[in-house]
Amino acid sequence: MKGLVKLLLILAISISIGQPGLSQNQKPKYKANEVYTFFNSFLPSDIVDYTKSAATLFATHGSELSKLSKSEEEALAGQLLKKFQMNTKGFDSINTIFHPYVVLLRCDQARIVAHPIKEFFAAMSQPGFVKIYKDVNGKKIGVDLCEKLARNKAGVWGYQKQWWPLTDKPLTMGVYTMNVPGSVYQVQSYYPTSRYNEVELNETLE
Repeated sequence: MKGLVKLLLILAISISIGQPGLSQNQKPKYKANEVYTFFNSFLPSDIVDYTKSAATLFATHGSELSKLSKSEEEALAGQLLKKFQMNTKGFDSINTIFHPYVVLLRCDQARIVAHPIKEFFAAMSQPGFVKIYKDVNGKKIGVDLCEKLARNKAGVWGYQKQWWPLTDKPLTMGVYTMNVPGSVYQVQSYYPTSRYNEVELNETLE
C-alpha cells in the first residue's frame, strides 16, 4: 500500500504542476480551444461507436486476458490497444492530443489494465487506483462510472475536468465507459468538449 501511495503522489504532483506527458522543461503546445475545436467536429455518438469498436476487439481476447498473470495481461492488453489506435480512422492515430484515447480497466479490481500514456501506467495499474484517482475538482470519476455501470450494462457517460497532454489548461470532457461483453473488463474513451455537459451526453444515449 505504501508503494501505491507513493506512485499516486507522484502522479498527483505531475498533474498539478503541468500535464501528463510534459517534462518541466517543456511548454504546452496547444490552447484548450484548439483541442475543443478538433473534438467538436465529432458527435458523442462517434465516440460511443469508437468505444464499442474497442470493446469488440477486447471481447475476442477477454477470456484469454483474464487467465494471464497481471504482467502478462497488461502486456497483451497494451499490444492490442496500440494496434487498435494505430488503425483507427477519423482520428489522429499517432498524436494522442487529437485522439479520444482508449483505456481498458477492471472495475472489480479498481485498476487500469491498458493506457496509452506509459509514464503514468505504473501508478494506474495498481489495484485500488480507480478508487483513489480524482479529477482537478476532486471528483472520483472512476468510482462514479463503475457504480453506474453496475446498474447500467449498456454504457454510460461520465464527466470530468482534467489535464489533457500538452494543453495549456485542464479541459472539461465526457468519459464514455462500457462493459466489454463476456468479460470482466470495461473500456472507456475520452471526449474533450465545451458543448455538452454530463446530462446532455447521457441524453444522446436514449
